Amino acid sequence: MAKQISICRSSSSISNVVGNVTYIVRNFMIGLFPKNFFKSIYIDTAMSQLEMEKEDVFKKDKPLLIIRPRVSLNDNSIFQGLPDWMSTNHYMFTELQGNYKPVLFDEENKVFVYTAPDRIKINYEIEIITSTKMQQINTAYFLKGIVLHKSYFYLNNARIETEVPKYYINLIAEHLEYDLKDVNQRIEYSNYLDKYSRSLITEKIKTSSGNPAYFYIYSANILSMFEDYPDIDDGEQNNQISSNFKISENFGIEFWCPINYILETGVQPSIEILNSAENDYKLGLFDTLTVANFTLQFPIPSTYGEMILLKKQGYLTDTGTEKDILDIRPLFTKGLAEVISYNNKYNLDNGEVFHIDLWNDDSKVAEENVNINWSTLVLENIKPLPNTTYHIALYGHNETITRILHRLDEINKTIYTK
Repeated sequence: MAKQISICRSSSSISNVVGNVTYIVRNFMIGLFPKNFFKSIYIDTAMSQLEMEKEDVFKKDKPLLIIRPRVSLNDNSIFQGLPDWMSTNHYMFTELQGNYKPVLFDEENKVFVYTAPDRIKINYEIEIITSTKMQQINTAYFLKGIVLHKSYFYLNNARIETEVPKYYINLIAEHLEYDLKDVNQRIEYSNYLDKYSRSLITEKIKTSSGNPAYFYIYSANILSMFEDYPDIDDGEQNNQISSNFKISENFGIEFWCPINYILETGVQPSIEILNSAENDYKLGLFDTLTVANFTLQFPIPSTYGEMILLKKQGYLTDTGTEKDILDIRPLFTKGLAEVISYNNKYNLDNGEVFHIDLWNDDSKVAEENVNINWSTLVLENIKPLPNTTYHIALYGHNETITRILHRLDEINKTIYTK
């Protein structure tokens, strides 16, 4: 395959990233105070002037937390002293594997997607509205002492979701001959993206447009600073009665965000396959799994293709039933259940990860007589023999399960460290 490189600037908006980090800032601010301290929370997601709806907002229960993001496109304070050629707007698209962060890495088909980063700065106007002057003073004093002011600190391991250019998604699908108009091939392609993406890539509906789009989650350390100490006012005057006492803070954050995406096809990697995370995550997953002991006159196979036997269990059928409805949730450990939930959530095929056979004596029940609902974990045994012991054999793909558990561990990391 000849070397082909396609480069494009992402056309996706920054609104999704801003929404993600604003939610992180929201959780950070809430986490500074005792549980259920704030009775109401208002986030200016439209980034419009709050004063236009000030009366409605201030009618909410107090204390009220207000967060207004203001994206700065020019204030790159970390790099403001560097020459222009070192800014995040200049790129040298060479030695991609060594210089850029991989998003998708498929050595087998020689398909690679990388990102070039940009430094984003967002200033947050944070206000806390209290009912009384004393509560205002106490809250401001508490806020002054609980966090560092006028100095940088990090919100570590933030999980941020950003959009992958749909052009690339369609181009890769065409390159690998997936027909995205076909429902089954679309599911197969989702499994492909999940398998080879360095972080989760999934199809979602954009709330802003209602159209499908593809997103991936990346990790970043957010450089943060409260730029000055809390400022307080004298409240609002209404018929000589004061109310809505305000505490104001300016909170600035900076972080890396993908701005360019690079697609590379047909290239032999110059570095070793980037699977160190998976290799480090071999936890002996199945050490905790047990195989039930049954006295059988025939051996249930220990493998199904590349899958290994995880568990087997027997059950006795009822008399004269046309169909046995079985709850198979007890077959799955907590980790395996999380893998199934992950696949269901992101419309991935559980059949690529697990397989279940049903045995009667030394004969395997025909697949057309066994239905499995992976959403409810219900198995249907159609036309079972009466008063007969059947054996359920659960198989799983070790490598895929380990990879998904690793991904879940990454997704569920804490979004900040106090």
